[in-house]
Amino acid sequence: MGEFDIGLLEVVRDDGPPFVPEFYQANFEITQDSNSFTMSVWIEVGSVPTVDLIRHAMNLLHLTAAQLAKQTEGWRM
Repeated sequence: MGEFDIGLLEVVRDDGPPFVPEFYQANFEITQDSNSFTMSVWIEVGSVPTVDLIRHAMNLLHLTAAQLAKQTEGWRM
């Protein structure tokens, strides 16, 4: 198995219904050999400076993937 290729597809602002916090949704495309999937992370608008938005999304992706790897560790063959 080769390394993953990870790319940021888009960042969209989800306005949602009134009186509900607004979020940014950062969508990443992850491919490895002939496999691919999309993973999204959400960041509440105003919780980080706009200039740090992508870096924060990358950090959330890392934390999510690390937790997923830990949670599925017992699935190894």
